[in-house]
Amino acid sequence: MLTIVLIGLATSYSAQDTILDTIIALYDDASAALAENDLASAQALSMSASNIITGDLIEGCPSLAGVQALLAQIEDSQDVTVATTLLNSVGNLLANCKSTSTSGNRQVASPQGVLPLGGSANPIGTPSAVVPSLQDALQLARTFDSDQNHDWQPFEYDFERVAMVLVPAGCFMMSDQSKPMPTPSTQICFESPFWIDKYEVSNAQFTTFGGEATNASQWTEAELPRDNITWSEADAFCRLRGARLPTEAEWEYAARGPESWLYPWGDTYNSDNVVWADPQKLLGTAPVGSIPSGASWVGALDMAGNVMEWTSSRYQSYPYDADDGRESDPNDLTRVARGGSWDLHEINFRADRRGWSENLDTAIPGSTGLRCALDSQ
Repeated sequence: MLTIVLIGLATSYSAQDTILDTIIALYDDASAALAENDLASAQALSMSASNIITGDLIEGCPSLAGVQALLAQIEDSQDVTVATTLLNSVGNLLANCKSTSTSGNRQVASPQGVLPLGGSANPIGTPSAVVPSLQDALQLARTFDSDQNHDWQPFEYDFERVAMVLVPAGCFMMSDQSKPMPTPSTQICFESPFWIDKYEVSNAQFTTFGGEATNASQWTEAELPRDNITWSEADAFCRLRGARLPTEAEWEYAARGPESWLYPWGDTYNSDNVVWADPQKLLGTAPVGSIPSGASWVGALDMAGNVMEWTSSRYQSYPYDADDGRESDPNDLTRVARGGSWDLHEINFRADRRGWSENLDTAIPGSTGLRCALDSQ
């Protein structure tokens, strides 16, 4: 069953809410059918759900485009296990849609609670804790002083229809410990907070903001991450949005936190938290934000797997030093990408693992996408 926790949701229901409830009911029935290995019934229910998803519904919740694409894959599936994996992703996207208030006050599911943008919410499981207003959250982020990831309550805000999460000031240990000869660790500190996209940039967002790319995306569905993109194209897109690419250090801090976790969710690898080419999972990318369990300490999703993500930084050896030219040398054409893509070995999903390209106008083989960052002031 799809369990959705809502806080402070408006009581009035629209026709779209009623249709969404019907879709969720069909999802629940399809889940029950797959639990009984009844693929045919699950496919029929998936088709029924897909048929009632209209353009107006998708406009109200863009994640429904991803739901529709996944339901189509279920209809074509010949395997119960694959169909179950696809349906699990459907459930995650439906939860995102269900967290939209009928009053227009968008409620956003986070790893620890549901946050009305610009408002407040009680984190699930700790009803006495309250997420503050935007200005109060920024003040908390400026004064954050903890070496524990869980001491930070994820805070999300909508910037022109783009969800971004707040990354507080703080320090972490930066290095690449994934190699046989680990690189030296360096304490990197951020005196000011910053924002980073909650999701990888999707095909829909890339098109909406007028992004341009030489290479066609390997997968074109609206809610799939934009892939096969060069560094120059990624940089231009973020600038078009009024944002920028994150530095390598910013990206890693948003993924690892002050505890310097090996993965966005902790120090132990868990394939259920990653979109990758496991034969029992999707052989390709998945809709952005499909796996909430893989969220980082600040609430950013898909920082391991799905697509590799460009950063603004030049590739240079460790120890990391922001003043050695890697953040500013105009003659250095190498650029770092982070996060690993769906078609790579699991070691590449470590948050300290680095990829790079020696050409600003060449995509890294495989799936290379992006997420943007924004200064907090």
